[in-house]
Amino acid sequence: MLKKYRSLDEGVKSAISKAYEMIVEAIRATFSIDENVKNISPLIKCDPVEIVIAFHDLGKCTKKNQESLRERCTAPYHEIISAASLYAFSVSINRKFGLISALPHIIAILLHHHSMRSIKDIINKASRDKLYWDNDSENMVECAKISLGVNCPDLTPYIANPTWISNIPKYISELPKIISVMEKPRGTNRNNLYYLVYRGAVMITGIISILDRYAASINRWCGEISEEDLDRDVKEYLRRRRAFMEASGALDIGGI
Repeated sequence: MLKKYRSLDEGVKSAISKAYEMIVEAIRATFSIDENVKNISPLIKCDPVEIVIAFHDLGKCTKKNQESLRERCTAPYHEIISAASLYAFSVSINRKFGLISALPHIIAILLHHHSMRSIKDIINKASRDKLYWDNDSENMVECAKISLGVNCPDLTPYIANPTWISNIPKYISELPKIISVMEKPRGTNRNNLYYLVYRGAVMITGIISILDRYAASINRWCGEISEEDLDRDVKEYLRRRRAFMEASGALDIGGI
C-alpha cells in the first residue's frame, strides 16, 4: 500500500496534507499554542496517509486474529484494535495533544471497511464485546516495528520502544466516547476544529479504502478482490465526499 500510495499523483497527497495542516492550525488556535508545531506532537510532521497505512491492519497481528485469518481468511473488527493501537501510540508520545492530533487518522482507520460495517456497528462491537487481550503482545510488538517503518524520522525513538501496546485494551474502551464527540461537533464554522477533523478523516478514509482493496486483490492468497468490490468502495467514497461537499456549500451560502 505504501508503494502504491507513494506512486500516486502529487495532487492527491498534497490535498490531504493541506487538510491536515488546517487541522493542526485549528489545534493551535483552540488550545492557544504559540510554540513550535512539533511541540503538539511529532506525529503531525508525518504524512497522515502513511501513518494510517502503517496502523490500519495492526489489529490483525493478535494471536486470535492470526488464527482466524489462517482458518477463515478473515479478521472481523480488526480495525477497532488497529484504531486503539494508534490511539495508545499517539497518547504515549504526547498525553495532552496525542489524541486530538491523531483523531482524523483514528477515524479513518475505524472507517476503512465502511462498505462492510457501519460506524454504529463498529462502536457497538467495541462497547459490548471483548476483543482483546490474548496475552500475545510480543507478536504485536514485532508487527508494530515492521508496520511503523514509515518515512517519518521524528517517530523513530517512539517506534523503538513500543511499550504503549500494553495500553491498547484501555483505549479500545475509550473509542466509543471519541466517536460520540465527533457525532456532535461543537459548532458548524468551517474553521471549527471538529469540522476540520471530520473533513480530514473523510479524505484519508477515501484513499485508504481504495488502496486497501487494491493491496488485498494482489496479496491475499485466499482469493482476489473482484472489480465489483473495488468499484463499490470507490462509489461509496465518492458518495461520502459528495455529501460532504454539499454540506460545505451550504455553509458557504449561509456565510458561515
